Amino acid sequence: MALPLLPALAAAVSSLFFRRVVEVKDDGAPGERRQARPLPAALAVLLAFLALYHFIIWPVLNFHFPEYGFPPLDLATIGAALTAAGGA
Repeated sequence: MALPLLPALAAAVSSLFFRRVVEVKDDGAPGERRQARPLPAALAVLLAFLALYHFIIWPVLNFHFPEYGFPPLDLATIGAALTAAGGA
């Protein structure tokens, strides 16, 4: 059984970093290509997720499931995420 949620999720995540551009080729046929989005948009989404995790998701998970010990966001985690986003 195929999960239609996974391709939709992958398309949504990839749309944060790439966009489709429709252009007309020399012979008049429309063509489509992917163009990278500017980094600040992807960086803003990454920072929003980190803030959402730190202030909402992590406290809820630790309250309801303390036996699993979900890790908090520390400076090393945030620095690694920003370095990965900056190197993309």
